[in-house]
Amino acid sequence: MKLLERLTLPDLANLAAEQADTPMHQGALGILDDSALLDDEGRLRIEAIRTHIAARLDRVPELRRTLFQTGPLQGRPLWVDDPEFSIENHVLVARLPAPGGESQALRFAERMMGSLMDRSLPMWQMWFLEGYGQGKVGLFLKLHHVFADGQGILKIVGLLFDLEPGIVLTSRPLWTAAPPPSPRALAIDNVKRKGRSIARASWRLVHPASLVRSAGVTTRAIWATIQEGRGAPRTSLNVPIGPTRRVATMTLSLAEVKAVAHTEHVKLNDVFMDLIAGGLREVLLERRTAVDGRRIRASMAVAQRAAGESERVGNHVGTMIVPLPIDVDDPRERLAMIAAATNDAKARQRSDVPQTFMAALAATGLTRSFIRRQHLVNVLVTNLPGPQFPLYVAGARLESVVPIPPSAGNVTAAFAAFSYDGQLTLSVHADGEAWPDLDVLMRSMERTWLRLSSASSAVPDEEGLAALSA
Repeated sequence: MKLLERLTLPDLANLAAEQADTPMHQGALGILDDSALLDDEGRLRIEAIRTHIAARLDRVPELRRTLFQTGPLQGRPLWVDDPEFSIENHVLVARLPAPGGESQALRFAERMMGSLMDRSLPMWQMWFLEGYGQGKVGLFLKLHHVFADGQGILKIVGLLFDLEPGIVLTSRPLWTAAPPPSPRALAIDNVKRKGRSIARASWRLVHPASLVRSAGVTTRAIWATIQEGRGAPRTSLNVPIGPTRRVATMTLSLAEVKAVAHTEHVKLNDVFMDLIAGGLREVLLERRTAVDGRRIRASMAVAQRAAGESERVGNHVGTMIVPLPIDVDDPRERLAMIAAATNDAKARQRSDVPQTFMAALAATGLTRSFIRRQHLVNVLVTNLPGPQFPLYVAGARLESVVPIPPSAGNVTAAFAAFSYDGQLTLSVHADGEAWPDLDVLMRSMERTWLRLSSASSAVPDEEGLAALSA
């Protein structure tokens, strides 16, 4: 019998962290060309859009699944088909207040990111936003973090959306929900999993040399992670977050950023981290916080999918802690230091250690208490490489995408970068109460980019810095 698709330990940790003040979902705000989405009277063709999306769900069966809580001796929770699935619960429409545009779309995203999702339904929503103006329709996508990590969500979007314009499906395929596994099947599956774990442990016991090497590597990695995290300074960046959210974004030319990275012999992600460091430096100075000798600790997401693991469902991402030298004003000098620190973190840390630790906390019920008091990291960072060609939704071109990562505990700012069709969009998802000065952060990141690109002899043209919003 095939093993059932259970929730992973990181999945369980995400569920354990969630409360009303800490919704654990991810979002994305897109802009669509409205030519294929509106009828002759300018109204959104929402029923046609729902039919098109429903016809795509055979490609992504996970979107029809919901959480199934197991009983004693039945193992971890798992995903099962929702027998009452209705596309109307997931593909929705809203109208932005005047004057519309990016600012009102961001405000909508902020409200949605601050609200919990119904766990009795498949945990995703796709909102089409009327009133954006200028021949555009907004698109807000929201998926629970227990459902998939960032890379998994990209896989889902790639299957749900189209690669060519003009594709609009007009009929919904017949679909019948598969019944959930029986208590007996759950128990048998659980026993098989336990047996495999025992077998792996036994193999290590009869191969002591391998066990010692593995234990040594793990111990050193745990120690390196703890040592890196111990230096997280106590600043206003870390206070328990509340229910309100703010989202801000800036868009750069991907070619320009790659040119700077090439000139400076660093990775694109190092440039992103440098902009974050430059922005945080100015914010803390504005808040009259000393930056001399300070190293902000950034928790950076790292993909760690093993061979044979699902590419779409669940969480298969680890983290590394990278120090950001905010006491250094020169962006090129700081960039070189960040690149070196990232390489050192990759060499010394194990990206699965923090996730394993959080999973252990979830089992003890201490997740919430820990994350609201932790002093290991100051900010969260993720970088997602998207497709460098346009995608289409019900025939409409997706012109741009703003990633909106989750934030939790006492980490008041989560940063994300997403490259799509020649653009690199940087965003920050911040606690509303802790960040009344979010505009200072975004202006400082903009200035850091201009200083860095100019110093690197890769000066952007007027279109290089496409947008800045807060």
